[in-house]
Amino acid sequence: MKIVLFLISVFMIAGCDIGSGSSTASSTPAATEPAEPEMPPGIEKMEMGKVYVVAHGDYLVKTTDDAQIKVVHKGGETVSTIELVLGEANIVRKQ
Repeated sequence: MKIVLFLISVFMIAGCDIGSGSSTASSTPAATEPAEPEMPPGIEKMEMGKVYVVAHGDYLVKTTDDAQIKVVHKGGETVSTIELVLGEANIVRKQ
């Protein structure tokens, strides 16, 4: 199920980019690096070393096989903290 949601979000990102080109051609290439595509609402790309707070209903999608996540949950609390240790992953927030 997590993989299906991730693939749907990838197709949505790719589909939104198809019609956004300009009708005029530029004679010189752009000097800036292309920006990372925006994540759909409710999906947050994790950065290594940054601590995130997640609540009931949020879940993680590993986008690389080597992704490792550190989770800290204290009994009696409704939230946990997570940190991306290795690889890449996304947080899907409960809508």
